[in-house]
Amino acid sequence: MAALGFEALAATSAGFAFTLGRLDSGVSPEELAGHVGTIAATTELPSR
Repeated sequence: MAALGFEALAATSAGFAFTLGRLDSGVSPEELAGHVGTIAATTELPSR
């Protein structure tokens, strides 16, 4: 994404939950933190 000129990334808990076939409220805080951590580890772009 950085190579395409993006300056930051955003994440959505609902989007992540839907990829798991769940509702937004069906993802635990630990699962969401792990997902966001994976995204953060793959880029140096800040998240907002």
